[in-house]
Amino acid sequence: MDYNAKIERCKKANEQLRREASVNRILVSEAIKFLIEYTQQTPDPLLSPGDKRNNPFIEKKTCIIL
Repeated sequence: MDYNAKIERCKKANEQLRREASVNRILVSEAIKFLIEYTQQTPDPLLSPGDKRNNPFIEKKTCIIL
C-alpha cells in the first residue's frame, strides 16, 4: 500500500471520528426516563388491538360442518 493511500484512509477515519464526536448525546438515566414516560403514555397495540373487525391479522372464523 502506498503512502498516499494510507494518508487518505487516515483522513477518512479522522473525519468519521469527528462526526461521531459531534453527535449530541444524553445520559442513559435521562433516556430511561423518556422511555418510561413514553411507554406509560402510549397504548400498546399488541396488548389491546382495538377494532377486531378491521384487523387483517386476525383469522376469519368460518363454520364448517362436516
